[in-house]
Amino acid sequence: MRDLLDSKLEIEQRVAAESAKRTQALEEQLRVNAAELERVKHELTNHSREHAHLESELHSRTQLQRGVFCHLP
Repeated sequence: MRDLLDSKLEIEQRVAAESAKRTQALEEQLRVNAAELERVKHELTNHSREHAHLESELHSRTQLQRGVFCHLP
């Protein structure tokens, strides 16, 4: 009976250790994913700003061209 209990305890300890190791690996992957998400969000913000700037510049040039062509004889 004692051997059976020792064997069960050993199995439970091994399972608990594997579970802790898996948990640590998942937490590390979560940190990596969170950092990547922040990087991508920052990149998206920069691209959005650049897009808005270029769109504004294009709009200004279009308005300028319309004004020039409206005043041609």
